[in-house]
Amino acid sequence: MTAMRTASVTRPVRVATTVVTLLILSISSQLSAQPADFWPDPAANHVVPYQSSGLEQGPMLGRPRDTSIRVWVRIGHASEFRVVFDTQLPLNAESPGVTGETVLEHDNTGHVDLVDLKPNTRYYYGVLIDGRLADTRMDFDHPWPSFRTLPDAQTYRDEANNPAGLFNVAFSIGCCGSQDPVKSGGHYGSPASFHRLFKHHRHEVMFHVNNGDYIYEELRDGTLDGYRDNYKLYLTRGRSMSNLFRHVPTVITFDDHEMDRETGGFTEVGLKKGPWLGRDEPLRAWQEYAGWANYDSPHGAPIRFGTAKVKKGSDVLVDPDADFSALDLGRVSSIHVQPKSKNAGVYAPVEALDKTRLRVRPVFEHDESCRYSVGTHHFFDWKVSICDFFALDCRFERSRFRLDRQRDPAQVLLGKVQQKWLIDGVKMTDAQFLFIISSVPW
Repeated sequence: MTAMRTASVTRPVRVATTVVTLLILSISSQLSAQPADFWPDPAANHVVPYQSSGLEQGPMLGRPRDTSIRVWVRIGHASEFRVVFDTQLPLNAESPGVTGETVLEHDNTGHVDLVDLKPNTRYYYGVLIDGRLADTRMDFDHPWPSFRTLPDAQTYRDEANNPAGLFNVAFSIGCCGSQDPVKSGGHYGSPASFHRLFKHHRHEVMFHVNNGDYIYEELRDGTLDGYRDNYKLYLTRGRSMSNLFRHVPTVITFDDHEMDRETGGFTEVGLKKGPWLGRDEPLRAWQEYAGWANYDSPHGAPIRFGTAKVKKGSDVLVDPDADFSALDLGRVSSIHVQPKSKNAGVYAPVEALDKTRLRVRPVFEHDESCRYSVGTHHFFDWKVSICDFFALDCRFERSRFRLDRQRDPAQVLLGKVQQKWLIDGVKMTDAQFLFIISSVPW
């Protein structure tokens, strides 16, 4: 089944994984039991919540599992931070925690993984900066941020009645969260759907899938900093969204508005200068502000940027600062020579000749020194109980859109690598419910 695109979400998706029920109207009381909404009493806490901590965006939750979760923050400067957590409040400097750091290279963002947690357990968490606990509540009367780990097969196992340890799975999904105050008539700077999910369903849903168009085009100037500023604007102005993701972990896919391009051809080898070359710079910002929340893919790798020398009639890209010997070609989607170059276009990697030389196709048409980027695959999957989720990349594996060639079998949406991954995954999974997370209609 394919996830539907909607502009707002008011109810979570519920999938029963019991042997007798397909769809349910409420999940088990064990799973949806709501703890009291309270927060630390500063007088009883070893560390006083500190509002002016330098914490500018976050915390946000992502990559939920039964024994771990990821916590993301952005601080106004490069800094060490520590995420502390416990099953009860108050939190203090002696609470269990994991230390991380924000770095300037990634716009002072950073994340840590809280591991070895107990399944199906609620944890309260906080962020220590300079030894002080930041006040991470969106408003003073909000509950202190917390999360619940996913159940595992032992959580609800009963030898007589539920020997397989099945449990109900509930999640929410939404996309197209524009906050544009002009186009929306000034009404949706902080979308109401996120507030409704927080108010009515935050203890019910296990995770939220943000399925494309996380941001829309604002504060863009074509630079990396412009894309970063766009995310910061949405996280700061979109208080309902930021608040929800303090309490509910998210998984985030991208569509066109994160990239500012409604086109394809990003991996169509042989294309010359065009809008399809605007891929990897916005994706660098997306990874810092959104992609961190997702599960790893065996086909994914860090995006590479560099400057190379090329010669007319040659198929070799030479970068004295690179190490192509460590490049896994199975994780490369395509190589882009940037738009300002004479050789601007989409190239395919063929083989690494040594550390500094990479053979590509087609051949170069001019002698020059040019900026390039090595792209990767962004599709991934994850499993919860007997539900398997396949999150597709419907933007960067496709052919260039040509209206007169829509039925041409050479035109593709997923690309060969992603198509094989999806078909093999569907064939091999032992899950009983399959969810195809697609950012475009089929």
